[in-house]
Amino acid sequence: MLFIYILYIFTFILAPVISNLIIENVIFQSYKKYLIGFSIFFFIHNLFWSFGYSIQGNFPDYIIFSLEYFSVCLWLLLGFRVKKSYIKVLSILGFIPVGLTLILASFFLIWFPPITQDYIPYQNYSFGYQDNHYQTRVFVYGFVTFVDTKYTFQTYQVFENVPIEYHLDTTLLSSIKNSFVYALKDFNVRITEYQGQKQLIFSSGKSFYTKNIIL
Repeated sequence: MLFIYILYIFTFILAPVISNLIIENVIFQSYKKYLIGFSIFFFIHNLFWSFGYSIQGNFPDYIIFSLEYFSVCLWLLLGFRVKKSYIKVLSILGFIPVGLTLILASFFLIWFPPITQDYIPYQNYSFGYQDNHYQTRVFVYGFVTFVDTKYTFQTYQVFENVPIEYHLDTTLLSSIKNSFVYALKDFNVRITEYQGQKQLIFSSGKSFYTKNIIL
């Protein structure tokens, strides 16, 4: 939780401030090629991520997206120094949501504990199907004062020889709407085939949920 907290502060609060300090105090022209190189890396990462492929685990992607946001702040602030008026206008329009995000992020610092529940897996479950390896990450969102508890199950195909995973499915369940109650010791996830259709099955005690998937 501490790592996510630090990353949250750096990304949405410190990144715009640090970017401004860098632009104001560093002769950035000589370092511009490095920023271009990182931007190309971020583009390639986003391209693979849009097709479901990412580095194994949640934290590497969190770090990459954080640094990407930092680079966006740098590019927007660099735009203010360009003589062409339309680039300055685009930079201003681009920095408006950054400023609003900074304000909202500062406010939501007090709500940090519930926010992190959506980003830190409560438990990971590994299983196999037809010689392939899979992992389901469970995210639990709920407090003793909440009537409903919500669960997010993210399932990935994990490749053994490379640190890459493929996002297979995200399933959202509710203790009230879906009558699904997650229990740490009784939970099980598996892939089966029924009448030619692949199915992802979540079970926990008496709770049971089946979802059709495509492998």
